[in-house]
Amino acid sequence: MPSPAQTSIPRVRSSAQIVFWKRLALACLVTLLALALIGALGDLRAYGSRLAGTEYLNLWPVLLLAPMWQILRAYRISAFLSAKPRLLDRQLYRISAVHMLLVSILPVRSGEAALPLLLKSELGVSLPRAIGTLLAVRLYDLLTLLIIASTALLSLAPIYDFAARLFLPTLATLIGAGLFLFAAPFLAQSGDRLLTIWDPDGRRRWIVSLRQMLEVVSAMRRSSLLVRVIAASFVIWGAVFASFYFSLAAVAPDSDFRVAVVAGTASSLAVAQPINGVSGLGVVQLAWAGPANALGLSWDAAIASGIVHHLVQVLAAVLNAAIALLIYQRSGGVAIGIPRWARRRNVEKTDDTTERPAG
Repeated sequence: MPSPAQTSIPRVRSSAQIVFWKRLALACLVTLLALALIGALGDLRAYGSRLAGTEYLNLWPVLLLAPMWQILRAYRISAFLSAKPRLLDRQLYRISAVHMLLVSILPVRSGEAALPLLLKSELGVSLPRAIGTLLAVRLYDLLTLLIIASTALLSLAPIYDFAARLFLPTLATLIGAGLFLFAAPFLAQSGDRLLTIWDPDGRRRWIVSLRQMLEVVSAMRRSSLLVRVIAASFVIWGAVFASFYFSLAAVAPDSDFRVAVVAGTASSLAVAQPINGVSGLGVVQLAWAGPANALGLSWDAAIASGIVHHLVQVLAAVLNAAIALLIYQRSGGVAIGIPRWARRRNVEKTDDTTERPAG
């Protein structure tokens, strides 16, 4: 007769599968509702006409921007993990590219798990520290996104009533995000100290794991490292917003760059939610079209540009993943470009007391 320990594993797995399928069903429902709403609010033939008249060849700059922002994403991950980050780290580029591709195509944000799992399996980073890296990446993404979008929306306040009505909340968001951008490492350090007081001997494993997560952000207290992370974040999102504008301009050539920033921010925040439909389909278009329409764009042009925008972002993720795969194949299918901090963790001693890389 099997022991309780043996019978509990299938139950846990089946329970996890049930949760996954429920979330997937909910994601499909959200997508269907979003697509139905798009169809109800406009004319499908008008959408098709806009898409047929889109200047797709004008999207070529995205082919140059996508690898650039992916290189900087890898650099920023390196900065979160090491005091001496590397700009051109091929393995972190591959890990980051795969992560972003899976985030783009998998439902219920399940692709986010790829980053900590790959950091742990390929670089030997502890799972709490790898999760802390993911949280740090998303924290600085969010803060940078809010600062740029708030600045754009404030500049549109004299032109559009929609922006004018949101002036005070937008100003408060800009100030709060700007302060938190620099204060986050010191707040994380304070949290780490409180946890140390609570569990000075490190007996509670969950507190030890939480402290390792906080250490990723608190390490940014060094001014040079913090400046690098912030600068990389702004360049990353500057390139991403430029790709948003090219998507908008391909459908509506006379559009304002600031409109693309606001619409792109809304769609990015919508797709960042746990339940965002199947790969954001429908949800991205509605979140993009709402602000774009409020800022002067016709509804059919807003929806059409939202479709182009979503397609461009998925193709950019596929392009970066293809580049990463090409690098991996050219290296013979082995780990390449491992930074020094990872190599030190992956060194093991042989029986004759010499050292060699693990694997």
